[in-house]
Formats: sequence, structure tokens, C-alpha cells
Amino acid sequence: IPRDEEAVGEQLVPTMSTTTTEIVELVQREVAASLLSQDWSNEKKFISKLEDQRHEIRQLRSEMNSLIPQNNINPPPPATTHRNNRPISNMFTNRILSDNFSDDTFSLMMISTPYKKPSWWYGFAIFVFQMALLVPILYNQLLVQSSGSSTPTLNMPFYVGPEVRLAQFMSIIFCVAMLAGDVLVSIKTLTMLWKTTPWHEILDIAGDITEPPSTSEWVSHILVPNLMRFVEGILGLFVSFVVIVQSDNIISLLRDFAALMIISEVDNLGFRLAADGYVGNELQYEALKMKDRFDCTLSSATSPDEGRKCNRFIFRPLILATILSCMFGGWSYFVVQQVRGKIYSQRFPGCVDTVPFEFAKKHFGDGKCFGGNMNTLGCEFEGGDCINFNLEYPLCRGDDLLDVEIELANDVCNMAFATEACRFDNNACCSSEYTDTDTFGNGVCDFDKDSGANIQKCEYENGDCLQYNNMYCLDENDCCPLSIVYGNSFQNSICNGGLSATSKCDFDGTDCNNFSNAHPTCPF
Repeated sequence: IPRDEEAVGEQLVPTMSTTTTEIVELVQREVAASLLSQDWSNEKKFISKLEDQRHEIRQLRSEMNSLIPQNNINPPPPATTHRNNRPISNMFTNRILSDNFSDDTFSLMMISTPYKKPSWWYGFAIFVFQMALLVPILYNQLLVQSSGSSTPTLNMPFYVGPEVRLAQFMSIIFCVAMLAGDVLVSIKTLTMLWKTTPWHEILDIAGDITEPPSTSEWVSHILVPNLMRFVEGILGLFVSFVVIVQSDNIISLLRDFAALMIISEVDNLGFRLAADGYVGNELQYEALKMKDRFDCTLSSATSPDEGRKCNRFIFRPLILATILSCMFGGWSYFVVQQVRGKIYSQRFPGCVDTVPFEFAKKHFGDGKCFGGNMNTLGCEFEGGDCINFNLEYPLCRGDDLLDVEIELANDVCNMAFATEACRFDNNACCSSEYTDTDTFGNGVCDFDKDSGANIQKCEYENGDCLQYNNMYCLDENDCCPLSIVYGNSFQNSICNGGLSATSKCDFDGTDCNNFSNAHPTCPF
């Protein structure tokens, strides 16, 4: 800034818009740059120099006020912090609609000396952090969840309701509006700052690189940061698309989508933290310096060459439309496959022949477990509805398509569940008075036929009485007494006469067969 008052008046007054604020801000930036470029090893010397610089700024402000007519000066705006300079409404749309450089850590890397300055490593660490979150999410969604399927279905639900489809449609629009900015900005920046342009002058880093800049310097300053931004944007869009098509309810869709939005905004949040001074003074200086860089809107008015360079990026609507078309096209394809039952047949190849698509569409995922053919491994246990039931009743299936949880709780005996695996229809068929005893299922029949637990509903005392009923009963009302069958003299190789030597007692358990053959007419 010239010290001569006349020169100051000639150079500054014509370019000002009725306020000295711009002059003061310019002086403050120059002073800050001067301070950071010097070695302040002595604290007292540093403080003394700061006082001198502050006094110099005050003196210059006074000189400016005396040079400019008072009737053309507006009162300066109230001091604000950096975070208030950016409207909240522009937080997500700035990267798509604005012609300025994006306020993110990738832009910070562009003006930093690669591999040397902390600001460059800070931006690189933010990128690695984003990749460390997005890549595992994509791996989990594509590979882990789809590992049990032989066909590439992205593990999406085979059918969702119209309300979920509407939420998916709206989510795609928000996804492109919030995430496509990184893709657009990376392409726009590479177009504006191609290696044949004076990119180092636009970024105001001519003093940090050789003249003219080499290709390697353009690659490290421009190409690498924007490739990182492009990869992060494309990966964020793809992961969001996968999450959207895999959603089967609105709550989980909004939850997962919000998490991805936070991950995609980490580079912008990192820049704002640096600009607000939370990560050190040097990073704050670099971030604030980046905010003052090239502005297409202003440059087109002040420099026709720069304006033409900005206007060269005419493909922004085309790129945005392409991204929207790809995402809506992919989503529409999967919706058609769901409606036609293709996803159902791909996800459940072992279920499609036994459970019709319309029936599965109605009952799969409704939280109710049905027995029969749907509660099988091929049907993924009714799409997960029967998992809790199977943990409680591992071998209980039933033959009919019924809500087994209700069926086992209605206290009405259903013979399809009158098995030990189903706990005899949760004791509706066979009382716990029998099933909870130690003699139930111990191999010894304790009841006469059709009495006690020796009935079909109790599986004939859980199988204890099956042999007795088959071998020692001529009919339901003519059986060999249990006292004989389980007595000490039965089947002891000695033929005992009386009732035990009759046919219903199998001739004393075959002990009397030899005697009967030798003396067929001799009565027992």
C-alpha cells in the first residue's frame, strides 16, 4: 500500500464501494502474512512487533478516513466471526451453484506445498478418514450381506410398499443435491485450472513454485486434490445409492442416509474447523487465505480473460443431469424387478416353488412367523420373521401356513403341532401334568391305552407306549394289562399260565411258544 497520500487517494478511492472496511481487511491480511513469514523466536520481540503493527493499522485507518469524503462513507459492519460469513442455506448447495472454489480441505491442499505443509497433510488425513468409513460400508453392503445369495441382488428387499418407494425417490434427489457437488467441483476446477492456464497466479501461489510451473507441480497442486475429491464424491454417491435401494422402511432409510451425509461433509467440516482456528493458527491462516482466492463472478466483471475461463465450464447441468439419470435409471430397474417378482426368485430360489410370490409379498417381513413351507432355510425362515420363534422351538414347523406364535398361544389343540418339538402345541394337546414328569419319555409305558398320556395327542407318552399299543393290544379296549407286561415273570424264558399266556399278551412275551407248539391242545 503506498504511503504517499495522493497515491493512496488515486489507487484506492476509485475502487472502493463507500466503505473503508475492504482497505482495513486488506492491510490486516498483509500484516498477518508478514508476521507468519518471520521467525519469532523471542516472545517479547514478537509482542512488541504486534504492537507496532497494530499501531500502524490504526494510523492507516485514520489516513484513509481523512482521504475519503465523509458523505460517501457508510458505517462499517459489525465484526463477525468466520462461521457467520457463510449462510446456513448455502452449506450444501454452495459446491453445486457457486462459482467460487469449494470451502473444503481439498481446496486447502491446492494452495499448500505438497508433502511439506501441515495444511496439505491435514487435507490428506481428512480424505483417508472418509475412505476409511465409506469403503467398509460398501464392502458390508455388497459382499457381506450378499454372501449367501448366488445372484447379484445387492441384498435388496424383494418387495417394498409405495411409501418406501416415495421415500427412496425423494432420497435420490437429496443425495444428488448434497453429494454431487464434489464431483462437479472437481471437474469444474480441473477445467478452470488446466495446466495450460495461469493456475498458480489464480491461486496466488506463484511465489511457492517455479516459473513457469512444471507438470509435476500442476499434478501435485491441482490434479491430485481434485482426483481425491472426485473419488470421494463418486464413492459417496454409489454407497448412498446402494443404501437407498436396500432400504425396506423409511426410518432405516433416513437414518442411514443421514449418516452418509455426515461422512460426505467431513471435508467441509474440517475446513470450517481450520478456518475457525480449532486446529492451529497456521491452518487457520491457510484456510482464510483460501477463502480470498479466485471468484469467477467478480473476475468476469474485472477481467474478460478470467471471465471467459470461468464461462468455459458449461457442462455443469449436463453432468448433474447425467448423475440424476444414472441413479433414477438404476433405481427404476430394480423397482421393475421387484414388481415382477424377479428379485424374489433370485433371493429365494429354494422357496419360489413352494411359496407363491403374492403370498410371500403379503407375509414376508410382517413380523409374524408362519409354519409350514415358509419357515425353511430356502425361504430364509420367512425372511427373518421366524428367527425368534425357531430359537424357542428349533424343530417345530407345522404343516399348514399358520401364524405359529398365535397358534401355540391360543390353548386350542392343533394336531399339526402335537409333537414334542412343538411342546404338544404348548401343552394345549398334552397337559404339563404329564410332560413335566421324569417318567414322560423314559421308555416305560405308564398308562393303559387311551388313558393318561397314552394318547395320540401326547404321542403315546412321547413314544413310551408305542410298542405296548402295537404288540399287546388286540383293539382299543382289549390290551394285556400293564402289570403283566412290566412284571418280573414276563419274558423270563418260563411259560406262565393264565392271562399272560393269551394272544393279546403275546403268549407270555413268547415264553410259551415252545410249550404251545409241543402241546397244542393242552390248556394253559
